[in-house]
Amino acid sequence: MAEAWLEQAVAVGKVFAGAMNADLKATITAQAPSRTKGDLKKATVSHLRRLLNSPQRIMRYFQHPKLHDAA
Repeated sequence: MAEAWLEQAVAVGKVFAGAMNADLKATITAQAPSRTKGDLKKATVSHLRRLLNSPQRIMRYFQHPKLHDAA
């Protein structure tokens, strides 16, 4: 289910939203520059698939002290 959403979101460009995806932005810009939209999409999907398999990492996002203050 998550993979289907990811494929659809990437297809319509809803995945990358600047500061909201700082982890994605840091990962993508640390790699060699993408020459085409296809290369950028491939790198983005690859990173997001790694996140799908890293629930502990996702949980740590929500344990950040500044996020606790927002609640």
